[in-house]
Amino acid sequence: MTGVDQRAAARFDYRELDRRPTRREVREFRRRTRHVRPDTVVPLRTMIATVPALLVACVVIACVAGLALALVDVAVFGDPGVRWVGRSLGDALLGLAGILIVEALCAALIVALVGMIRRDTRLSNHWRRRVRFARFAEANGGAHAFGAPVPRLTGTLVHEGATAHTRDVFDFERAHGFQFGNIVLSPESITIRREGRAWGFIRVRLDRRVPHVVLESVRAGRTHPRRFGRAGYQAGQRIELEGDFGRYFTVYAPDGYGPDLLYVLTPDLMALLVDEAAGFDVELIDDSLLLSAPTAFRVGERATLLAIEDLVSRVGGATRRRTERYADTRPGAVPRVVVAPGGRRLRRKWLLRATLPGALLVLLMVRHVLVDVLRLAG
Repeated sequence: MTGVDQRAAARFDYRELDRRPTRREVREFRRRTRHVRPDTVVPLRTMIATVPALLVACVVIACVAGLALALVDVAVFGDPGVRWVGRSLGDALLGLAGILIVEALCAALIVALVGMIRRDTRLSNHWRRRVRFARFAEANGGAHAFGAPVPRLTGTLVHEGATAHTRDVFDFERAHGFQFGNIVLSPESITIRREGRAWGFIRVRLDRRVPHVVLESVRAGRTHPRRFGRAGYQAGQRIELEGDFGRYFTVYAPDGYGPDLLYVLTPDLMALLVDEAAGFDVELIDDSLLLSAPTAFRVGERATLLAIEDLVSRVGGATRRRTERYADTRPGAVPRVVVAPGGRRLRRKWLLRATLPGALLVLLMVRHVLVDVLRLAG
């Protein structure tokens, strides 16, 4: 078995992912990462220790409120006793209002306490999750990053003009030649007018640079969040392959690279893609194989990680084997090192929905200016 195949067939050790970290381990991890200021997170022990103090505070507030009501009763009615029987309706309402105020203060304190405990519980679970992920990655020769700007990944995982960041990225590139995680597209992105969207990605490093090839999943369709707000590829680059492969993927390759595509996408590899990755957008670009899922990966679940392992091992391994001897002999290319300029990137359509509204807005503004000028001149 070659080194490439060994990388593709690597299996994960899940013991650290299943082991629950202790509080001391969580505290040490937080101290090392320093992503959260110490004064923004209060340990659960501190929250529980405040329960008696809050109960005492409730009793004190109730006593003070009762004393205040008694003093008001003496000052207004001249009666030192807090007795409501036989009093007028106004007196009864005044007493009821005082009781309701005391109860509202106590309820507010209890709600605040419950909210603080729930917040601390969520944060504790969050940090335990991060510790598990970090140790799992380290045990398998990689690293885990909770959140960061989208790295300079080759490919079109995120289109230009979008605001996005990664979430739970596992980088095993040095040890096993791949990485995976989630990309979250922020709502403030100029092309997104809805809630932030997320999708999972897998990047497998190849041993050769290859032409830019995109296989868009027919099953995902335009609902794939990776395709929101971006122009499609020019129709002249679309390639129809044999069999029923077109029922599962729409294939794009640069002009003149049809034979190269057939060299890589053999019938065996196409069958594997249909069986294993029909719901993914697949992309070959530079020295990378990219698979984009229509939804975010649940990286905390072993079933998800096992599925990612299988994709990397089977689809990634087969693609590596098919591309390890690829060489572009066109002018401007360096065989097995650099692809010719015409094959490095696919051409996109003109994005009418991004440019046409702006042009119409400019025309309307010019029209209003001209109307005002002519009105003043007349």
